Amino acid sequence: MAERRPTLTNLIEYRRLSAKARKIIKKTKKETWRRFCSTISAETPSKRIWNMIRKMNGKGKQSSSPLNVNGQIINDPKQKADILADNLDEILGQESAEVQGDQARTIRDCLQNEGDTAYNQPFTLHELNDSLNSLKSGKAMGDDEIQNEFLKHLPEHKKIDLLKLINQSWMESKIPHTWKHSLILPIPKEDKEPTNPDSYRPISLTSCISKAAEKMVNNRLVWQLETTNKFSPTQSGFRKGRSAEDLIINLEHQIRSCLVNRRVNVTVFFDLKQAFDTVSHNHLLLKLAESGIKGRLLRWIQQFLKNRTYEVLVDDQKSCRKESKRGVPQGSILSPSTFALLMAEIPHLARVCTMEYADDVAISITADTLEEACEIAVNAISSLEEWAQKWQLTFNPSKTCAMVFTKKKIPKDADDNPILPTLTLNEENINWVQTFKYLGMKLDGPTLTWKEHVNYLRDICSRRIKILRALTGTSWGPDRTNILNMYKTFIRSKITYGVVALSSASKTNLDKLEVIQSSAIRIAIGARKTSPKAALQVEAGLPPLKEHIKELCCRYYFKIKASDHHPTAETVLNDEEVSDRVWTPVFKMPFEKRTEGHLRGWNINKDTDIRYIRLPSAPPWSKRINVETELLEEIDKENCKEQAREVSERTICHRYGEHLKLFTDGSKSGNSTTSAMWVPHTEQGEHWKLHKGQARSIMGAELYAIYKALHWTVVNWAILPTDKVVILTDSKSGLQGINKHSTKRYSYIIDQIKKTAATLQDINITVCLQWIPSHVGIRGNEQADEWANRAHNLQVETETPLDLTEAKSLITEQQNKVWQQHYEGIKNNLHIGGIKDKISTWSWLPHRHRRIDVAMARLRIGHAGLNEYLTRFSMANDQNCSTCNVPESIQHFLIECRKHNDHRRKLKNTLRAQGISDLTVKTILGGSNHPKTCRCTYKKPWGSSSWPPGCYTNYSPHIHPHAASHPNVTLYPQIILVLYTNP
Repeated sequence: MAERRPTLTNLIEYRRLSAKARKIIKKTKKETWRRFCSTISAETPSKRIWNMIRKMNGKGKQSSSPLNVNGQIINDPKQKADILADNLDEILGQESAEVQGDQARTIRDCLQNEGDTAYNQPFTLHELNDSLNSLKSGKAMGDDEIQNEFLKHLPEHKKIDLLKLINQSWMESKIPHTWKHSLILPIPKEDKEPTNPDSYRPISLTSCISKAAEKMVNNRLVWQLETTNKFSPTQSGFRKGRSAEDLIINLEHQIRSCLVNRRVNVTVFFDLKQAFDTVSHNHLLLKLAESGIKGRLLRWIQQFLKNRTYEVLVDDQKSCRKESKRGVPQGSILSPSTFALLMAEIPHLARVCTMEYADDVAISITADTLEEACEIAVNAISSLEEWAQKWQLTFNPSKTCAMVFTKKKIPKDADDNPILPTLTLNEENINWVQTFKYLGMKLDGPTLTWKEHVNYLRDICSRRIKILRALTGTSWGPDRTNILNMYKTFIRSKITYGVVALSSASKTNLDKLEVIQSSAIRIAIGARKTSPKAALQVEAGLPPLKEHIKELCCRYYFKIKASDHHPTAETVLNDEEVSDRVWTPVFKMPFEKRTEGHLRGWNINKDTDIRYIRLPSAPPWSKRINVETELLEEIDKENCKEQAREVSERTICHRYGEHLKLFTDGSKSGNSTTSAMWVPHTEQGEHWKLHKGQARSIMGAELYAIYKALHWTVVNWAILPTDKVVILTDSKSGLQGINKHSTKRYSYIIDQIKKTAATLQDINITVCLQWIPSHVGIRGNEQADEWANRAHNLQVETETPLDLTEAKSLITEQQNKVWQQHYEGIKNNLHIGGIKDKISTWSWLPHRHRRIDVAMARLRIGHAGLNEYLTRFSMANDQNCSTCNVPESIQHFLIECRKHNDHRRKLKNTLRAQGISDLTVKTILGGSNHPKTCRCTYKKPWGSSSWPPGCYTNYSPHIHPHAASHPNVTLYPQIILVLYTNP
């Protein structure tokens, strides 16, 4: 209309309707977004949340960008796929370097020679189950379109068919072509021009069946290589029990030691150019053969590397098929292990600390002078050049950097630039830098203050905080539990990465990180900006960040100390160069001294006997203990104990009629933890009170009881009435741990159980572990429970090492005690101190309705929209209540104000019906110790998931003068009274 008849009236009407349309669209988008955020709950798949966060970051699914090739713009998906495939072919399509003479003979002999190698025997069903259970759900499938979920839910008879297929491939050293074909998705590199074909990172999608088979092969390969010490001790990439933090703390220790001894440290960070894509297949096979790998294992890997193909996928269009003739297969399970083995020959020279994480290589040299350190560095660089040439790898000099750390003065030129010696790599100069990002940590020279890294964290976490803020408001959005979980996984995990080294930063820098946590908590619980930091932490149940950092440092300290021959422990702990120093604020303590101070503050003995098994002593192909847990599916103990007892006793009688039965149990009471076993055959039992009982767990006690029952069998095997033994236990989680080949939790005691069971198998004693329900009247279980309870009265404690899992729990417990003590000292100055006696979270605390949850949190903290608070910040003219003309405090508003007498009377009647007569601020806000009070206050009595009609229409929010311009000033807490007026 406005275009056809461009009159002034039509133009005004057009603009009015356009503005109205924009307003409606904006309002609809806002309401849709809020509805989506409000649907996020504990049941929401994490994938859905992360996809949403990626979209908010501008990283959602987008159509591919056009490519610019020699000035020609390519938009056709098929052409783009072919161009990207040709780009990859320039790297992967080159022939692998050949090996000659003795090297070729070594490979040939190992391929043909089986030898006495147990790892070449057929795979077992246990190995297949371990592999399938480790597959992650929600992952993309390969070209065969078989998903991980399909494999994980195969029935038993189909698993046997799959095992036959994998074993056929294993025995014949033949691999289906679909297992060796991959679809490659080109992902644009960050901060790179998307029109450039070189600006893409290939992500391979391979067959899920192939991944399952690879895991089985890789488990055998890694166990063999690890137990024969074929990997470099300083290689931390892709190895169980090793991490990037090992190298970061190692380097930090080198630097701190150098600074306190007034020496000079030179560190060179190398860049291997396309190392994974250019490594020769023949060199991988040679290194495997030289490491003692032979027969089927070597032949299968050889066939796995040969004749691999790939296609690039762009907008559902595939490129022409290309062959990969070199490089480890991208996305393959075997690739990291074989590449780490190739790196094992990297030179380790005297006075040079070499650090490797996959293809990231760094050397650190400490000397008395800069010239001496650089002289050593020159020799080390020369050795690395020779090593790279031998294996046909290439260093990239332009991306290789060097840094110097020292307290000494370094000469400077007229432009105030430091004068440093020249280091060369492949005849090109290495750049000297002041800052460098190593394994995700920004190092700053020359004294390693971590200032650059803290500023980096502030920048990236501030952007992520904005995402949290967009996810929720004071009246809409997910509940606090989900927002806090997002903070922990999305923000706090970023802060605490490498924190074992970052903990040496100054208090000023660490306080900057504490501000990030406070901002996240305020968003999660809807608190005001003026809320005290200590009150926020108690309300959210999150310890101060500095205490959490101490906890992580102590955990890492015990982890490397508990591991056998951990290279970082051998370097960082008990270093004589720093052990006898008197530390002052001028020099930052190294990791060991910092952490030992934390342990002393938490009253934990640094010499506590703690054990952690990085690798199980039994190989993956070894015979497993027979573990039976089928009763879990057959009985319902909670609803029918009698039926559970009958089914269990019938199973015991029919299945184990000829077995010697041993019942085991564990018990924990206060700081005492006990284990026990009972033998019906002799009507006798044994029990043990475990040392350091306050740190022990029920699962640890149950596992120790199983171990002692097996040990008892070994000791008495000659006089046993039968060669069949069944151990009956009610520890479901314990049996699940035993049934796995490798487990992080309780690794030491589980390894002891497996060793003892293997000893019994060697003497032809058959052992079975059977789960049974507890406290349903099974006589043996009740007797074992009684013996475990009696053990609490024992005066003598049994000395047994703590598992690393239990040590971590002890650290957390002691940290919470210190936090509680600190809270006791300040809670009289906090409003929440009169409501929450303990720092522990309340299970009833989060309310599913966001508006009520925010209101309750603000009331507990004491910073709510009441006149007494608002006048402090010039948001109200008078601190008095408009009805009662007395200061409008939280106490007055909830307990005394005449305006709300009707609501308060109905709430009193509801509480009185539950047997509670006192109505206090503490009771209303959840601080009462009466469970009935909590149920009455926090649960909707009508039991509906929707709010009753009139809940909001009957509610007139308490509006203050500034509410129009400050919507957050609107007072919501009256809802908690109105709730009970609509039964």
